[in-house]
Amino acid sequence: MATPNIPSPPGSIGEILLSKLREVKEDHSRSLNEKFTEDATEALLQKGFNLTSEQFLKYYNCGKGKSYYNCEEGKDGVVDFAVSYGNEIFDGCPQILLEVKNPHTNLDSISRDYFICVNELKEYMNSRKCDTVEHGMIFNVKEIQVFRKHGKLIYPITDIINLLDLDMQRINQSIQYIKRIIIDQCRDTKLRGTVITVWNNKGGVGKTTTTFNLSLLLSNYKSYLSNKKIKAKVLAIDFDPNQGDLTENFKCESRDYKILDLLCDIRDGNDLSQDQLKSAVKTYRNEEKHTSIHFLAADKRIGFDKENLMSDKKDDLLLRQLCLEFAKIYDYIIIDAPPNFDSNVCARQALYAADCLLPVGLWGDKNSLVNYCYFICKTLPTIRECRQDGGPENLGLWLNRFKSQSANTIKNRTIEVIKEYIKKVNKNEQEELRRAFFFQKDSEDLRFIKEETFIKKAIFENSLTKAFKIPWFKKPQEAYRSLLQSIVEVQ
Repeated sequence: MATPNIPSPPGSIGEILLSKLREVKEDHSRSLNEKFTEDATEALLQKGFNLTSEQFLKYYNCGKGKSYYNCEEGKDGVVDFAVSYGNEIFDGCPQILLEVKNPHTNLDSISRDYFICVNELKEYMNSRKCDTVEHGMIFNVKEIQVFRKHGKLIYPITDIINLLDLDMQRINQSIQYIKRIIIDQCRDTKLRGTVITVWNNKGGVGKTTTTFNLSLLLSNYKSYLSNKKIKAKVLAIDFDPNQGDLTENFKCESRDYKILDLLCDIRDGNDLSQDQLKSAVKTYRNEEKHTSIHFLAADKRIGFDKENLMSDKKDDLLLRQLCLEFAKIYDYIIIDAPPNFDSNVCARQALYAADCLLPVGLWGDKNSLVNYCYFICKTLPTIRECRQDGGPENLGLWLNRFKSQSANTIKNRTIEVIKEYIKKVNKNEQEELRRAFFFQKDSEDLRFIKEETFIKKAIFENSLTKAFKIPWFKKPQEAYRSLLQSIVEVQ
C-alpha cells in the first residue's frame, strides 16, 4: 500500500490509536469490550477523517434488508456508525458505514469471526435506508479494512491493515490513505466502475454464454452511481485469444483487436488517454437501439507474444491496470476468461484483474465443483497475496444450465459432494468454502442459472436484434434474474 510520508503531530490519530493498542496488548484477561472500540472509532472519525461529531451517528437503523432470491424484507439492522461526510450534519443519507467489534475479535481474513463481521456489514450496506452508501469499514482497534459498494456488489478495496504491527507514523499514514480513498477522492471524482471476471478452471461450463448475456443485460439497466438513473455503460472483454468465442458471438471480425497494443503501453509506462481507450473498442447496438455495449475483441497476437509480454510474474497486473483505466469510463467491465489458471497466462491475468470473480460451474458436473474447491483453497489466497488490496471478491459459484426436472436428485448429490470436500479441508477453509458454495450462510441454497432453450436460440438468431425486444423478466433474461439481482438493484 503506497502512503505518503506524513509527520505525526501531537494528538494525532496515530498517537491515540497507538495508546489504545498498548492497552489491548496489556489486556491479558481480554476484558476490553466493544465500547472500547467505539471510543477508538469516534477518535478515528474526528482526528483521522477530520469529521465533526455532528457528521456521524451511532447505532444507525439501516431499515430492512432484502434477499436476492425472493426480495422479501428481513429484519431491521442497526450498524454501529453511519457517516455523512458531504454535509455539516448527519442528514439520514449515510455515505460510510462502520461495523466495530471488541479488540479481541479475530478479523483474520480466513476466520469465522471475519466472515460473520463482513456479512453483517454487507447486509447493512444493502439495506433499505442505505442506498447512498459508498463505502463500509470493519474495525476492532487492531485491524481495519475498507469495502466499496457498487449497486448490490460489495467488495474490499484495501487489505486487512494490521495496526498492531505499525508505529505511530505508519498508523497516521494508513489512516490518511483510507481517508483519501473513501472521502477525498469521492468528493472530487465519480466513483469508478467494477471489474467482473467470469471464470472456472474447467472449460465448457458456459463462461462465454454467461459473459455474453450478462454484459447485454447489465447494459440495459439503470446505473445508480452518483444517484443518477442513467443506463449503465458496459465494456465486455474477450481475453481468451485461443478460442475467441465471445468475439464471434458479437459478430466481430478477427482484425478488430487492440488489447495487445494497450497492454504494451501499460507495460512501458505510457499514459493512456480516454480517446486512445475509446478508439480500441467497438460499439454494438440492436436495430431499434434498445441497448448498446462496447466490446474489446480477442487479440490473437497475444497467443504468439505472451512469452515476451506476460510471462514474468511481475506483469500479472497488466490487465488489472488496463481495466482500472477503462473503469474511469465504464460502470461495468466483464471479462471472459479462459480456463487452466496454472498454465494459461491469460487466465492468470484475467483473475488478477478482477474486483469480483464470478465463477460458473456446470449443473451436474462434479469436475467443475472439484476445480472450484481447489481454486478457493489454493489459488485465491495466492492472488490476494499478490494484489495486497483485499481483492478479488469471490461472488460464489453459479451453477449453469440448471434443469428443474432433475433438481431433487442432482441437487442432493451435488450438496453431498460439496459437504465431502468441505470436511477434507481445515476449519478456516471450511468457512470460505461454505460461503463460496451456498447462498445463505446458514442454509444449503445453491446459486442457479436456469437452462433455457431461448438462451442458445438467442445467439443463433442474432440476439443483438431480437433478444432485447423481450422484457428483461421474460426468457432468456429470466434465467439470469437471480444473478442480476446480486449485482444491480432491479426495479
